[in-house]
Amino acid sequence: MTSPIYQAFPMEVIIGKCIQGSPYMDIVERTPVVNLPDIENQPYGRPAGLPATIEGTNTGVVVARPGSKVHTRWRIGKEDAIVSCEYGRGTSLALPMGWDHISDKFMREYKYFVDFVLNSVYFSAGVPVPEDPELSHSLRSAFIQFHEQKTLMLALIDFIDKFGANTAPLHQMLDDLEEKRSQANKLHLLGDYQASWHAIKDALDGLTRISQESAKLRTRALFWVYVTEWLSVSATSMFCGFILWTVMVRRRYYREVRTTRLGPARLE
Repeated sequence: MTSPIYQAFPMEVIIGKCIQGSPYMDIVERTPVVNLPDIENQPYGRPAGLPATIEGTNTGVVVARPGSKVHTRWRIGKEDAIVSCEYGRGTSLALPMGWDHISDKFMREYKYFVDFVLNSVYFSAGVPVPEDPELSHSLRSAFIQFHEQKTLMLALIDFIDKFGANTAPLHQMLDDLEEKRSQANKLHLLGDYQASWHAIKDALDGLTRISQESAKLRTRALFWVYVTEWLSVSATSMFCGFILWTVMVRRRYYREVRTTRLGPARLE
């Protein structure tokens, strides 16, 4: 390898030698990167469409350099998989095959996939990773949930505002909750995860209250819309009913035939 970046890699890549195609990895050392529930039973993946034994792919085999830390190894061939080492003032972390070959099942179905990604980033950056994976997962999910719910809430408030409703109190409530979210984020960065969890939980509860208030305001704002629609439908129905009764029941515009008389038939 001639790339200068290769010197920062924590492993040697042996080109021409292929790994055996196991999608699973065994944990060698439960470091913060892989300290996640049931991760060893998740199919990390291999290049799509290749057979179980990856022959002729020229992907190479990863071998940890002296002094490097081996986090995981492939289950079948026992080749090194996730490897890291100290480089300069930072940490170099190598994931097998890169992010583009991780299996869809691992990304979509593994509950802690986002935590796996963020833990890898934290570890490389030298940022302490939360020791409790459940708390860390709940906290990260709460931040994502807050962002999604706030986006939907803003769309709903904008919809209500178009009907002339006073949405200023709702916007003020959202601003207050955004301050709580910001405080939870600061606590998270400081490593006070319990306090951060309580803060973001309060913010989520506040969004629930705003949702309830928005529903009430929407009902009041759309009341006259509903009344107008009801009157329009009712008036149209009454008018059509009157026309139907006049034409088909009273037969006001029809002349009844009172007598029918047939003349004698003429025979020739």
